[in-house]
Amino acid sequence: MKLNKIFFFITTFYSFSFSQFKDISSDFNRFLKTCEDVFISPAHWKQTDWLIFSGSVVATAGTFLADKHARIFSKTSFGDQLFSIDNAFNFTGPALGIVVIYGYGLLFEDPKI
Repeated sequence: MKLNKIFFFITTFYSFSFSQFKDISSDFNRFLKTCEDVFISPAHWKQTDWLIFSGSVVATAGTFLADKHARIFSKTSFGDQLFSIDNAFNFTGPALGIVVIYGYGLLFEDPKI
């Protein structure tokens, strides 16, 4: 057990000594800048952008009207089988994929990744 802790400490310390982990700070700053751009961008939208946004809102609101019928359908045995695919797309899979892709970019020093 003690050997496992020593191995974990050495690999963790060694992995953070790589220079690519210094890029995490700049990546985080870029992420924050992107978030800022997303929230500020509507101030610069043109008429077509607002029409597309309005259409998306109307389409999304329209799905709420069908929500009751969809809920009733999903409670049937056929609906249970049909919607069981949701179990494959829970939070763990996408989050793990993001971490793996980001880690690949760090390890192989690929700034595009």
